[in-house]
Amino acid sequence: MIAGEKKYSGDLVIPSTTTLNDTVYLVTRIGKSAFDFCTDLTSVEIPGSVTYIGVRAFADCRQLTTIEIPNSVKYIAEQAFQRCKGLTSATLPNKLKSINCVTFNECVHLASIEIPQSVTSIEDFAFGHCYYLSIVVLPDSLESIGEEAFGRCYSLTSIQIPQSVKTIGFAAFCLCVKLDSIFIPSSVTYIGNSVVECCLNLASIEVDANNTNYDSRDSCNAIIETSTNTLISGCQNTVIPQGITTIANDAFYYCSYLASVVIPQSVTTIGRDAFTGCSGLTSIKVDPGNAHYDSRDDCNALIETSKN
Repeated sequence: MIAGEKKYSGDLVIPSTTTLNDTVYLVTRIGKSAFDFCTDLTSVEIPGSVTYIGVRAFADCRQLTTIEIPNSVKYIAEQAFQRCKGLTSATLPNKLKSINCVTFNECVHLASIEIPQSVTSIEDFAFGHCYYLSIVVLPDSLESIGEEAFGRCYSLTSIQIPQSVKTIGFAAFCLCVKLDSIFIPSSVTYIGNSVVECCLNLASIEVDANNTNYDSRDSCNAIIETSTNTLISGCQNTVIPQGITTIANDAFYYCSYLASVVIPQSVTTIGRDAFTGCSGLTSIKVDPGNAHYDSRDDCNALIETSKN
């Protein structure tokens, strides 16, 4: 195991062997916090003997600009490269099974990332706050995308979710303010609330017609949980379809370009903060047949009828 002494700067070549008491050992692990806060470290060469990179191993190495992780590495622990704010590119090994929690969180200048085909999960906050991340290539093997995995990736304009994905966590793409469309494949069985919260430019939401758990019926530009008729996420072009009974918490949270809303007759529940921050909203109408809400006298308001 290699453990740093917090004095490394410039270009670092990690040796493949180390000697202790005249015995030569193969370096297979980079330990917990081994090089964290080596703020003057500009490059690292990791030998092909390494199979494990520990928690916060290179966290806060703020002048590190590129990292190439050899294919010998099978596991990269949580926060391994967190807040490497100068990092612009990273090459990942082809034996990884998971991108763990907060691994590249706050790598604000990371511009692109290609996830290896071996990866099945991207965990919570893995690429959160990667402000300049504009290109993401997800593997066909991917099964889960965690909570805020790509939250606050302000430069991300598109994302192709593979047909292998089964779960998408809470706010997975929140505040991806340049994201203009999203397609949910038929394989997805769970989507957390607020999945596209504050995606200001989102104009198109489509769910694969073969998905049995979610739908975007009538080309409504929204994600609907089919079994409960709950609209969980919308966008600026959403038309709430008849048959929806619940508009979920935060469904249109800070959907700034949403201009008009028509609440259909079928809606019985509107969740907390459903339309908070919809600063462009100029028209609100409720179907006259709705027994729970109204917009009486063309008032451009949403009134809970039983309580006035």
